[in-house]
Formats: sequence, C-alpha cells, structure tokens
Amino acid sequence: MINPTSIEIKAWRESARLTQAQAAALIGYTARAWENWEQDVRPMRPALLDLARRSMSPPTTAAE
Repeated sequence: MINPTSIEIKAWRESARLTQAQAAALIGYTARAWENWEQDVRPMRPALLDLARRSMSPPTTAAE
C-alpha cells in the first residue's frame, strides 16, 4: 500500500471540517504529527488515514 500524499491528507481533513488537532486526536496522535504529515516532513502510513476515515463514519449494525 502506498503512503497518502500530503495533499490527500490535508484534503481529507478539510473535507471532514476538522482542525489538525481534531484529526490527530481521532487516531491518537498529536497535532504536531498531523502537521508534519501535511507538510511532507514525515510520511503517514496508509493505515492511519484509513483509521481517521473510519473514525468519522458511523458504525454499522448487523441489521443494516
């Protein structure tokens, strides 16, 4: 799996209407870590962006 680009990371956060701190808190990281990912200082593992996306989605039930 390919690491998400800084553009993808920022676009997802903005579309979710979250601050860097809020997005980072969803996955248990600091706002500084999220800032580093958006500024291409460090790569974000694909699983982390997936986790953030899933954290924003309502859970489904077996009846659905």
